[in-house]
Amino acid sequence: MDAIIQLLATSMWWLLPVSLLITAGFITAGLFHTYRAVRLLQLRNTPISDPVIAKALEGVKPPPYALYAAMYFAGGMIMAIATFLLQQTIH
Repeated sequence: MDAIIQLLATSMWWLLPVSLLITAGFITAGLFHTYRAVRLLQLRNTPISDPVIAKALEGVKPPPYALYAAMYFAGGMIMAIATFLLQQTIH
């Protein structure tokens, strides 16, 4: 069994850096959506001076950026744990 793991570890050397990049991408996307959610909350009650735009935006709901951020952070944590377990298995 150790021979198979060593063979995979030497032939798939790129797996650990790629999984770290994917983890960083998830966390970066989570930070971006967190910023958007906070910014949207800050601008939520801003009055619109143009009546045509105000009428058009009357029933529009904003995207659920907080949900997106939570999902990306959860994906980042799952990838981080999987990367850690993979690294422990290989070494």
